[in-house]
Amino acid sequence: MPLKRRLIILISTFLLGVGLLFWGWTRLGGWLARPDALSHSEVIVCLNGQERVKKAAQLYKEGWAPRIILTVAGDKKALTDLGVDESRVLLVPGPKTTFQEALMVSPVLQRMGVRSALIVSDPFHLRRVRWTFQKVLGKRNLKMVFVASDFPWPRTAWWKDRQAKYYTYSEWSKLIWYRISYGLLNRSEDPQWAMVLKQRYQKWLWERLR
Repeated sequence: MPLKRRLIILISTFLLGVGLLFWGWTRLGGWLARPDALSHSEVIVCLNGQERVKKAAQLYKEGWAPRIILTVAGDKKALTDLGVDESRVLLVPGPKTTFQEALMVSPVLQRMGVRSALIVSDPFHLRRVRWTFQKVLGKRNLKMVFVASDFPWPRTAWWKDRQAKYYTYSEWSKLIWYRISYGLLNRSEDPQWAMVLKQRYQKWLWERLR
């Protein structure tokens, strides 16, 4: 094969590879946000957060589910202020990580005997929430529908916004860590050194993104 032709093939292959890598990179933020179609369920599991609480209250008032389980929070005020009946809210306080939230919610759902649940979180968080809840609850006869809050999420241009870049890179690093720590190593909680490292990494990441 002539040298000129080989160079053309080599350069074309290189440019194609670069193009594919760039194409994949532009879709990192959108890949994280993978909500399901809504369906009526027996309970809403709301992973605590301002936009998540708003979405859970909206779903409740629209009749998608008659009860709400709220994690982390120590009181029901965030939901009752939005018009949710206090008697319809069950608190599961305490956990600090998504995996711990799933572990805390699991026995509650079992005691309630529910077979369907709406799991509410922010768009960028859904991919990790899905993996986590399927890991913890996947062997049960439970239909889980993952619902995104109305947190503004630029799926197709996430790299243009500092906050979106931060959440995208942070979530990808957490997904990898979850797969290793809770998947491969089968841990139920992070060691202290990992928690410290995570906090330092998140601070470092935010300071360097513009």
